[in-house]
Formats: sequence, structure tokens, C-alpha cells
Amino acid sequence: MKSHFDTHTSKHPGNDSNYNLRQCIHCNVTFKSNRALDNHVVNLHPNFAEFVRRRVFQCTKCVYKTTYKTNFDRHVLVHSNSA
Repeated sequence: MKSHFDTHTSKHPGNDSNYNLRQCIHCNVTFKSNRALDNHVVNLHPNFAEFVRRRVFQCTKCVYKTTYKTNFDRHVLVHSNSA
């Protein structure tokens, strides 16, 4: 199944699929968006989390962190359902 990004970029002929990839400077993994890169850094390279461009949503009940508000909102429900 294609992502929205893949579908969108496929409408631009001649676009190199690797052109807009963002690369993690700590482990060289690549991402299609800055937000995904920031989320990766927050979770896999926490010593460098202060350098991410996005707001980091951090759970007060566990170690969960993300740069995606929708993911954070969904995660918070895990704690309210277990109470």
C-alpha cells in the first residue's frame, strides 16, 4: 500500500525518489519528512532530542515520546483505559 507521500510524489514525473530524503546524522537512516526524522531522533538517539525542530510530546505516566500529536493523544488513552 502506498503512503500519501508516495502517491503525491508519483504525480511529479522525473522526480528522483531519493531527492527529498532526510538522513539521520547519527545512524544514516533516511526519512521522507523532517517530522519522521525528528521522531526517530527522539526515540533512538535521546541524547540529541533537544536538537529536534518539532515539539516533543512526552507521556507523564511512562517513557513514551513522539513528535506526532495524534499518536500522543492515542497513547494517552492507553493509560485511561487501564485505570
